[in-house]
Amino acid sequence: MTSGEVTDVSAAFVDDRLAVAWIERAEDTTRLRAVWAEPKARVFELGAAWRGPPTARGNVVVAARNGAALVFARGGEVGCIEAGKQDCYSFFFNELGRDGAKRTGLPLSVPVPCTDNATSLVVLPGRFHYGVCTDSGSGSVTTVFTITPEPAYARADPVLQGCEPFGTFVWRANAWLVAECQGQRRGARIGGGDDAVEYLDLRALRLDCRGGVAAIRAAGFELVLDEPRGRLEAILPAAIAPRASRAVWTGQSLLVASSAGNALRLARYVCAGERWDESSVDLE
Repeated sequence: MTSGEVTDVSAAFVDDRLAVAWIERAEDTTRLRAVWAEPKARVFELGAAWRGPPTARGNVVVAARNGAALVFARGGEVGCIEAGKQDCYSFFFNELGRDGAKRTGLPLSVPVPCTDNATSLVVLPGRFHYGVCTDSGSGSVTTVFTITPEPAYARADPVLQGCEPFGTFVWRANAWLVAECQGQRRGARIGGGDDAVEYLDLRALRLDCRGGVAAIRAAGFELVLDEPRGRLEAILPAAIAPRASRAVWTGQSLLVASSAGNALRLARYVCAGERWDESSVDLE
């Protein structure tokens, strides 16, 4: 299925099917590919991708939308639209349907994107949000675009200036972007319509287990893990989900995949009564 080195990957369930997209490096090319994770699946070629450092993560993201998989990714270097800008790269959408893939939406030309977590994408009922992280010269800033199809509405919000983006999550029916700011986590809520951006202090994040109920908490924040959830790495303590890890709640346990030298470490946490039972394995 792959013929080169996979350096970045994202996945999302669309109803009962799992869509996977990844950036694959060969000797002379770097490309974006995707597949439905099922037997004898066809691999879709989605275009050229950025040939960044092999350790770069977060330059492709997948989300479910209207029965299809929406893939947002960073492409190769392109000409800059704005005068005086340089080092611009394309960002583009593909839609992965049941029988094929197609380019959709308008491509972006983005100057000086961040190396890690340059892309973000959250789909909610009635609207979706996508973001790009750039180096403004005084630190990173993520611009989040909000698209509401009916009635047609769009907005752009630069948020978390000087902060390194960590990822997104959904809380209280809203999209949140999480970043690390001077060693502390912060969240920015991106609403619909003319709602102002709201900020949340996420210092001292902790994973709690009380009476067999799992939750992630911080001051003024509580997310009870009462249903399967993905993309939890942005709001977990670094001791549990280190940088570049991926974390999901299956409904019964927390799974965290992270790098351990040349191996992949898979840790499993189960909330049992008032404590967490932990087990892990290193996969070569």
